Amino acid sequence: MKRNLRIFIALAVFYIIVALFALILLGGKSSVFNRDRKSYGAKPAALTQTVIGESAEVAEPAATEPTGDVTDVTTTVQEPEPAESEPEQAEPEPAEPAPEPEPEPEPEPEPEVFEIRYFSFRTTNTQPDLRFRTGPSEDASVITKLFPGTGGYITEPGNEWCKVVSNSGREGYLSTRYLAVTELTEETFPVDFIDMVEAPTEELTAPQFTTLLKDGSETEPAEGDALTEPSAAGDGTADTETAAQ
Repeated sequence: MKRNLRIFIALAVFYIIVALFALILLGGKSSVFNRDRKSYGAKPAALTQTVIGESAEVAEPAATEPTGDVTDVTTTVQEPEPAESEPEQAEPEPAEPAPEPEPEPEPEPEPEVFEIRYFSFRTTNTQPDLRFRTGPSEDASVITKLFPGTGGYITEPGNEWCKVVSNSGREGYLSTRYLAVTELTEETFPVDFIDMVEAPTEELTAPQFTTLLKDGSETEPAEGDALTEPSAAGDGTADTETAAQ
């Protein structure tokens, strides 16, 4: 009985000593309950925050000045950036109507080509003063003057003027209205003048060519009615007061 009492007293003394020692440790400055942010080995607490939805970056806690024994922890949560909205599509501008194609210019008609025709002629003037000129114009100079019934050959027919040649080979122009025209064939046209003949540059509509005397249908001229080229007077006019073309 005495032995158990001694053991109980020894254990009580041991626990009392341990308790006193623990109180000393806890009451000192080195106790974990008395530590602040300036204490050796103290670390700021990190507060984590979970954001549902888009990911958010948690910034490092900002350093704050200690206030007493309580550690203030400030947590900065970066707000998520708003998602970039798609740019509104601009309404397409109405397309300009396509320009109407310009009408193609009508091609110029090709000049009509007339065939070569062969003619002889006889003058129909009533006075011996038909002017035989150097060109198809009343302003052209006069080569000579012809008597009525003078004959020859046409080398270039025309409705107003005809280029003609005399039997002697003299070329000039006579007014068509003073000519009686006979159409010949190429075989009956004089060989000496056949290379001088040119095609007309216009459609022959003068009465002299629309009411032709066919080859051999007219009366053969008298011997004195062949191509006659009277000499012009000194002043360039015939010996008559009335002048023909």
